[in-house]
Amino acid sequence: MRMKTFTKAVALFVVMALMMVITISAASVTDVEVTLDASDNKTVTITAKHPDGAAAAGKTVNIVVTDGTTDIYWNDAEVGDDGTVTFEFEMNPATDLTGTYGVEMGGTGLDINPSDDEEKGDTFTFVNTASAVDFINAVNPLDSTALKAYLEGNTDNFDGDGNNATQFDVNCAAGSDYVAAPNKTAIMALLCNEDYAVDQSGYYKFLAKFNQAVTIDLLNNGLATDVVAKYKNVFGFDTSWYESLAPAQYPAIEAALIRQGFELYEGDKVVETFDKATALALYNNLNQATKANFIDYITYTNGKGYTNPAVMSLDRYNALPTDVYRDMVRDAMVNKTYVNGTYATLAAVETAFDAALDAAELAYRNAVNNATPDTNGGPSTSITVGPTVPVVPEKDLFNDLGSVEWAKEAINALAKDGIVNGVAAGKFAPNDVLTREQFVKILVGALDIKASGNTPFTDVVASEWYANFVAIAYNSGIVNGTSETTFGVGDSLTREQLCTMVYRAIKALGIELKMVNNAAAFADGAEISDWAKEAVDYLYRAGVVNGVGSNRFDPQGTTTRAMGAKVIYGVLEGGAK
Repeated sequence: MRMKTFTKAVALFVVMALMMVITISAASVTDVEVTLDASDNKTVTITAKHPDGAAAAGKTVNIVVTDGTTDIYWNDAEVGDDGTVTFEFEMNPATDLTGTYGVEMGGTGLDINPSDDEEKGDTFTFVNTASAVDFINAVNPLDSTALKAYLEGNTDNFDGDGNNATQFDVNCAAGSDYVAAPNKTAIMALLCNEDYAVDQSGYYKFLAKFNQAVTIDLLNNGLATDVVAKYKNVFGFDTSWYESLAPAQYPAIEAALIRQGFELYEGDKVVETFDKATALALYNNLNQATKANFIDYITYTNGKGYTNPAVMSLDRYNALPTDVYRDMVRDAMVNKTYVNGTYATLAAVETAFDAALDAAELAYRNAVNNATPDTNGGPSTSITVGPTVPVVPEKDLFNDLGSVEWAKEAINALAKDGIVNGVAAGKFAPNDVLTREQFVKILVGALDIKASGNTPFTDVVASEWYANFVAIAYNSGIVNGTSETTFGVGDSLTREQLCTMVYRAIKALGIELKMVNNAAAFADGAEISDWAKEAVDYLYRAGVVNGVGSNRFDPQGTTTRAMGAKVIYGVLEGGAK
């Protein structure tokens, strides 16, 4: 609860001091973490561990929040069953002062932990509404040159000790490193390329962009040190897997972030790079002790989309008849049997896992085939796996293709080559609708199309996964957009758009398909847009596309994932097989 008077805080410290005198103690709470919720910029969450662990369950810990002079919040928190203390409260943006706050915790049998070390996580910074408004009003109308001059002139050169009205540097994780950034002008230009809401949210948005831009500039130039430890909050790194690794693997992960040429706005790409490097380190860290976590690693990387569920198939792994064969796979991955000593990429992990599954499946088949038949003609009960275990089936990448038998060969072939992916382990979702940007990515990847340049489309966000593929397709003459300024991101791909994109791509690459049909004569041919008629006719004559029944083409109908795969496969095969 909020303290109404300073007297209460004094009383609390008196009580705590008396406890220290009366009680001989040599321990304090540990692992203190204090976070300010980035979604509302006012909710503070405090967690810590009682030194007695679970034995302290039900005990009370006193919590005081102070700015170093005045104690603004205090409360009692009960220790949970696992020995963890959790407490949450809200700062008041209208009345609480901008500044750095510390958290002190103590109680019966506990020393009071000092709240003077930001690195230990027991402090947080807060900017109130008035300070935020002052700052945004100052920076919003400025150009990049003026912004640079304003910031450097009003924050004590970002040394972290400034106490100006806006208190910008008090909450600036990268502020003290700004002076080392080589590309300050580019950073300021990025920051100026937006209007910020004149409130707390605008301030914190500016702050987040500044922190990331400065840090990315330092990363690109090899000037950042202690990257994960120092800047994990700047990018919001999830370090749970990272912290499970041996410290010897940390430098490789940090090296993956340095000199990579990130754009200053590509914070999401930095996070993805960190996650992928961590995931790769997990596989390289496999040993007899950690192999028990192997399936968790696969679930994590498949779920993130960093590995292909069709290749890193848990269905195939779980279909192995006994732990003997599953352990063959794990040991092959531990021993790097199918690589030269280390996994250089996640693609190498996929290849090795696929090969390990092949070997385990073959070993089981050989065991069954070579077993001595019993008197009934069945396999001998003396073999390790036992006579009642079914033979492992051949690979079947997806189990939901029953409704699209006509596309099954195409989907499986493209998935094996990494051109299309499933949506989950064993699931392709063949009847889901394809969006325009999804198909552009498949098309550009399948035909290995190269091009450079920008696009005029205002709905193409440069930091999104599809931006580069759309740019390649646009600069190759494959797509024009749904208007002069919009690509149609998120729009369903129509059947005539599908044909047009594919036709333009193969013409740009000089690909000629063999013809197997006469000219198209669909009953709804008049409904095909003029710009799509030539494409539809060509791909129909090549046997790459067909009608939908009743001699109709349905040009404005939506394209499904199965349809898209069938057309791409047909093109790669040179026409109808």
